[in-house]
Amino acid sequence: MKKLLNQLLLAALILSTDSCDKNYDYQGHSHRIVHVVGFQYAADTPETETDTAKYWKNGIGIDITGGHTNADASSVFVASHDVYIAGYEGSNSFSTMAMYWKNGIPVTLSSNPGSGNSIFISGHDVYVAGSEMKDGGGNHIAKYWKNSVAVNLTDGTNGAIASSIFIEGHSVYVAGTEYSGANSVAKYWKDGVAINLTDGSHSASANSIFVTHGDVYVAGVVSNGTNDVAVYWKNGVIANLTNGNYYAQAVSIFVSGGDVYVAGSEISATDYKAKYWKNGIVVNLSNNPSSAQSVFVVGHDVYVAGSERIGSLYTAKYWKNGISINLTDGTNRAQANSIFVEN
Repeated sequence: MKKLLNQLLLAALILSTDSCDKNYDYQGHSHRIVHVVGFQYAADTPETETDTAKYWKNGIGIDITGGHTNADASSVFVASHDVYIAGYEGSNSFSTMAMYWKNGIPVTLSSNPGSGNSIFISGHDVYVAGSEMKDGGGNHIAKYWKNSVAVNLTDGTNGAIASSIFIEGHSVYVAGTEYSGANSVAKYWKDGVAINLTDGSHSASANSIFVTHGDVYVAGVVSNGTNDVAVYWKNGVIANLTNGNYYAQAVSIFVSGGDVYVAGSEISATDYKAKYWKNGIVVNLSNNPSSAQSVFVVGHDVYVAGSERIGSLYTAKYWKNGISINLTDGTNRAQANSIFVEN
């Protein structure tokens, strides 16, 4: 009953069309709607220690799932005022299934344990990238689903994950990571054909992909043998964002007007600090322990979703042009994973 009520409330929030809501940009002045998804600890079921998938529209939050099993909302995409959210939800206490929700209505994608990590809408087609355990157990297979029909990117010989998906024209681009031997390889697939970004001599991962005018941008991480370096690739050519003296990660990339924006974090002394890079120039978002998970750019405005520690717990939030907007009050652990802004 609680799950049904959550779905009805979520659908009502998504489909609300009053003029005030249409013209409201949370902590802003233009006619924009800010959509954010993530998770929050389900305080009403502490004995199970589960996370609830969450959705915020202009700062107003609603549970996507009921909090009885672990769930997470990883990615959000808005098309024709319909809100699509990818993630996972537990089928029991120990396994999760790849999912997406359209206006609060769930669609299960995997038949084996898996996760939906990224969603993209092109025309009437719904694409979700993620992973699913191979039949009979063992390794996870990197894959994407087009309108719920699975397309395998790996065969399960090695463990793999698809982290991000982007459609340009008739081509499907997917970024991800495949594990081979001691190290992992960062790669992307174009229409199912794999392009390696690293050679496996050091562990690496590809976390986010953006394609514009045929140019392929991928954000990720490459180990230097001691620390992970935040990087991005343009058409396979690597650019370092950090110097490798501290552990860092690049998890989201967005290209606008020829400018390249990458969101991530870097450890400083003992704590992570959220930041983004514009054309390789760093912009620090917080002096507190924090992480940046997703970047979205509209005009001259830069939106970054993530989390920041307040007291002993992490609060879900986003930053607009460096100004912090809290989505939760710090009572329960929470994180914002993905942001999408409508004009």
